[in-house]
Amino acid sequence: MGKRWLMYKNKASADTYKPYMDGKVVVVKHNGAINWASPAIFYSHCRISVTHFPFDQQQCELKFGPWQHDGSEVILHGRGECHEDFVINEKRQPEGIEWNCCLLIAKLKSPFD
Repeated sequence: MGKRWLMYKNKASADTYKPYMDGKVVVVKHNGAINWASPAIFYSHCRISVTHFPFDQQQCELKFGPWQHDGSEVILHGRGECHEDFVINEKRQPEGIEWNCCLLIAKLKSPFD
């Protein structure tokens, strides 16, 4: 199956994605539905509150949206509790900082909601 193009609006370099994209399978069904499950790296900045440090909890919202399709054509699944594969890049964190993903929610929101 030919090459896949990945367009993203993120500061992560294309070289970061290359090892994940090589040899990945894209499933194309008879009805035209396409499924490509691929890991991704996202960089984000979120406001935090350290009022209850060191027992504080933070919430960071990331919004994903298609450029060429409506919400009925792109589906993002959340796993509920974060999977063990969810990793905070420890190389980019100051020494001694620990992060755990407690919950991951994905929901469809139309521009008219």
